[in-house]
Amino acid sequence: MANQYATGDRDILIVDDDPNIRQFYRRVLERRYTTEEASDGKAAFRFTNNNRYGLVITDIGMPDWSGLDFIDAASLVNPNQSILVIDKLTPELIEELENLSGVVGRLNKPITEEEWVLFGERLLEEVGKYVEPSLHG
Repeated sequence: MANQYATGDRDILIVDDDPNIRQFYRRVLERRYTTEEASDGKAAFRFTNNNRYGLVITDIGMPDWSGLDFIDAASLVNPNQSILVIDKLTPELIEELENLSGVVGRLNKPITEEEWVLFGERLLEEVGKYVEPSLHG
């Protein structure tokens, strides 16, 4: 069967202002995917303006440009960009995300250490819905 994904379609951009969270996502995902990182929405926009990603994983609450600012700008340049939001999901945020172009999924960001332990597998499952693994692991 021919591969339906172009090279960049299997790469994932991780966007979060917390370097520890970016590192956690990268460690979980790099078993199966090629990843890059951005520390805020403005940096993420520069990345997506110059590169193609199968999925962008973004936080919402970030300095400079928030995740919402990034999603708005990215949808104008690449309306087909798939975006997974991981943040503390309030009913208001969920409603706002439902109206944004490109948001294909959302996960509630873990709070406790126990939640983080279980979150890694959940993250891999969710990402697997949108991006074909690029690495074997």
